[in-house]
Amino acid sequence: MEEEDSMTGISRGIRRLLAVFFAWGVLLCLLPAAKAATDVTSDATAWSNGAYVVSGNVTITDRIEVSSDVTLTLSAGSTLHASKGIHVETGNSLTIGGTGSLVIDSVDRRKAGIGGNDGEASGAITINGGTITVTGGYGAPGIGNGPDCLVSG
Repeated sequence: MEEEDSMTGISRGIRRLLAVFFAWGVLLCLLPAAKAATDVTSDATAWSNGAYVVSGNVTITDRIEVSSDVTLTLSAGSTLHASKGIHVETGNSLTIGGTGSLVIDSVDRRKAGIGGNDGEASGAITINGGTITVTGGYGAPGIGNGPDCLVSG
């Protein structure tokens, strides 16, 4: 039979078990919370440092500006129609994945569909999945405008 604490009536084994649960709770509170992906909506034209997800059909009529490191997931059955393209300036990065679709088809003159604007190199662009249909503006590439463009998958 386990010894009980005379003041509380709780056995040592139970106290030890409660102490372990308390310690685990404290440790879990110290862990950083996982940041959920941001849903892409028709007015989301500034994407900054984080994960973004397209669910359903979304149309964005202005040029999207990427700052820092952005990951875009195209969910199954979804389509993002970003008619004016996605600006990824040098020093920033965009990684695209998933199984949905991305369509870019009305980009302004001398701007890459995904990448730099007139006369500027693009940041890092990585495409790991999805169905990507891109047309650059007159005199500009569909994807890229610099040395840091990687397309795979």
